[in-house]
This record gives sequence, structure tokens and C-alpha cells, in this order.
Amino acid sequence: MSGNVKKVGLALGSGGWRGLAHIGVIKVLEKNGISIDYITGSSVGALIGGLYAYYGSVDELEKIVENIRYRDMINALSDPRAELGLLKGNKFVAFLEGYLKGAKIEDLKIPFKAATTDILTGETVYLEKGNLATAIRASISIPLVLAPVEIEGRKLV
Repeated sequence: MSGNVKKVGLALGSGGWRGLAHIGVIKVLEKNGISIDYITGSSVGALIGGLYAYYGSVDELEKIVENIRYRDMINALSDPRAELGLLKGNKFVAFLEGYLKGAKIEDLKIPFKAATTDILTGETVYLEKGNLATAIRASISIPLVLAPVEIEGRKLV
């Protein structure tokens, strides 16, 4: 078995507020000395995975989640009158940037991909470069509710 190095990839899914359970999984992995080599997330999984890939510490992730005020989160999502959804989501990107400071996916401590779907083709698109906050915002989009994000000519949710 020497020379056979195993890597750990973490796939984090959607589920709204229930997605906060992802933090518990990461905490158990860290506590047991299991390092995460790469992360892919969809929706809230992209949010939790992206923040963890940026900070590289479950303690930092927990601090952020504990200190987010519900009202601030709702405010960040309250950005009405989008063309293809009830809400634009621009304020949410600004909200995330307060934590991510313009981070680029390709510069994260842990390799990360945000899973999205091109609403025009139905194709799954993995965002693995560019602005992290924008990628997370694209992944949390909900058709007709939270407008798609246009990246490289594609409308992503």
C-alpha cells in the first residue's frame, strides 16, 4: 500500500438552512485529522464549502455562521425586480464579499468547485475559477425566485 496516497473529496449538497449540518461533518473530519483535499458544493453546500475552502478552518466557519444576523441575511437577499426572477441577488454578492474579500476560486486554500446548471441547456457547469462570491451566488440561485447569474455568456443557477 506504500505509494498509494488517498485523497479526500467533499461533496456538499443543497437543502437550505439544513445545509448548516455540513459544518458538523467538516468539524468531525478535522477533529479526526482527516484533511480535505478538494470540495464541490451546490447551493448551501457551495456557500459552506466555499467559505471553508477560503478560511481553511472549521473554527472560522463556525464564527462566521454564529455571527451572521438573520436580518442581515434577509436584507442581502432582498433585492427585488430581477429580469428572470423575483430577486436580483446583487446585494447577496456584496454581503459575501464582506467575508471573502474578492477571493478567487483558483487561489483558495482548498481546491473548490461550485456546481451550477445552465438554465438554457440544462448542462451542469462547475465553476472552478473566478470570483468566489459570484460562483456561490450562481449556485444558490433558484429559478424564478433568485435570478440566474450570467458568467461567460451562460445563465447559471
